[in-house]
Amino acid sequence: MRPENYIKGLLTKEKILENVIYRMVNREASAEALEKAPHIQLLDLAAVYHCRIGLKNGISAELILDSVTCRYYGIQEGELDTAARRNTKAMRFSARRMSEVMGISEDCFPEFMYVLTNRERMYGASVILYPDYFSKLAKQMGTDLYILPSSIHEVIAVTVSGMEPSALQDLVKTVNGTEWAISPNEVLSNNVYRYSRNGGLTCVTSDTKRNKKKTGSPASQSMRACHQHKNNAFMPIIRAWKGEVNGKRKR
Repeated sequence: MRPENYIKGLLTKEKILENVIYRMVNREASAEALEKAPHIQLLDLAAVYHCRIGLKNGISAELILDSVTCRYYGIQEGELDTAARRNTKAMRFSARRMSEVMGISEDCFPEFMYVLTNRERMYGASVILYPDYFSKLAKQMGTDLYILPSSIHEVIAVTVSGMEPSALQDLVKTVNGTEWAISPNEVLSNNVYRYSRNGGLTCVTSDTKRNKKKTGSPASQSMRACHQHKNNAFMPIIRAWKGEVNGKRKR
């Protein structure tokens, strides 16, 4: 029996609706899979319906729900989305200062940086589907926000007064293409987003080639500069992507 068929054999409609959550993916990288699965589109991203179930002996299994599975269990897309929105929100999102997450003095940060994820720090980038969290943070900081797709598990918010979007995108590209910084299957996007208090979420950079690393590029130069200047504004983000945030996720 194929593994996915074994997992499906353990499911019921009720169990699926109790456990389904949103999981963010890159639309371009996941284009083939998205043709077969219900999903929500948001900018260059998509939210798929992800189900994690408990098996025997404390072991869990996960699968992304495709259209065939939904039809088999008689699940309508509307009720699937309602359940996913409820269950995802129940995982309790929060916005915490980078300094708090990493245990570093705020004096090391020239601009406020926040990590937004859920209680388990698993698939927490889905917070991007709940704009109230960004609205509250932007109001608290008195400015619009740039949103960096740290990974599928979290996003990082920084004030717009700190760095140019192109510089932030150089950083995102470099980190996404660096294996010691992030696993390739956890990369979300090479783009940078802006949350505007007046207009919501928009994409402020454009890049359709994910995980393309060029030697000697401006991004590589930015990375080297980060290592040379410990108080550089890039450093907190680099350190977060290197595992000082991701490494603390509960699995």
